Amino acid sequence: MEKVFEEILDQDEKILKVIKPHKGKFYTYIGISSFFYGLILALLFLPTCFIESNETVTVFEPIMLIIPAAVFVLTIVLTFLFAWLYYKKTFYAYSNKRVLIRTGIIGVDYKSLDLEMIGAVDVNVTLLDKIVHKKTGNISFGSMASPMGYANSRYSSYRFSNIVLPYDEYKIIKNLIAEKREKKI
Repeated sequence: MEKVFEEILDQDEKILKVIKPHKGKFYTYIGISSFFYGLILALLFLPTCFIESNETVTVFEPIMLIIPAAVFVLTIVLTFLFAWLYYKKTFYAYSNKRVLIRTGIIGVDYKSLDLEMIGAVDVNVTLLDKIVHKKTGNISFGSMASPMGYANSRYSSYRFSNIVLPYDEYKIIKNLIAEKREKKI
């Protein structure tokens, strides 16, 4: 898996670990959210089931329930298609110099944050992590140039999402940051 980051590594940079998001947690979250998005969109199309038979009477046509049902199913199918494409290209890594994030749907996007620039590292284990997959969570990274934001750093642009054993990875990354800072002094 280290090869997915080869094209952006410096000459003296070495990948220490590559992490793939937990598939079950990733798709559980996508499934729950796509269900609710599909339901909302289907409800928006529900008025298409009512047809005016004359100027004063509106009649419910059960056959027209096909439209909201199709919208609901199409929303779920498209969401899972895009999620599948996104999951295939999503990898997280940390090297001896920085944390790296690789994502994309059609193309490939990379983000990196130098270890010595990281000012904060947070671990977030959500209710869904606790209920569905007890050993998953998110690690967020912040710096002066890219602060973490609010609400337990869920809006950090540098985030390892849905990873297994986030507290263990947190400790390793915190130690790497400390080692990098000690060498700079």
